[in-house]
Amino acid sequence: LQSGRPDLAVNFLRRSIEVDGTDQVAQGWMACALARQGRFDLAQNFARRAGTGDWSSCVAAPGTLAPGVPGAPGPYPQAG
Repeated sequence: LQSGRPDLAVNFLRRSIEVDGTDQVAQGWMACALARQGRFDLAQNFARRAGTGDWSSCVAAPGTLAPGVPGAPGPYPQAG
């Protein structure tokens, strides 16, 4: 994610969340990575589940996520 490759981050974080669906840190950084890809509905879903953390400034950056956007279906994005 820090190297500017949110696509790779999403793949890595997806696998982490598959292993432990309660990992709030992975869900928070997934929200950040998805927001950087412009996948705001899904990012909002992960941000809600993750709560507040180090990723919050990335997710809450101006113009990153619109407040009140309903969460997208599914537990994680599909690779592809």
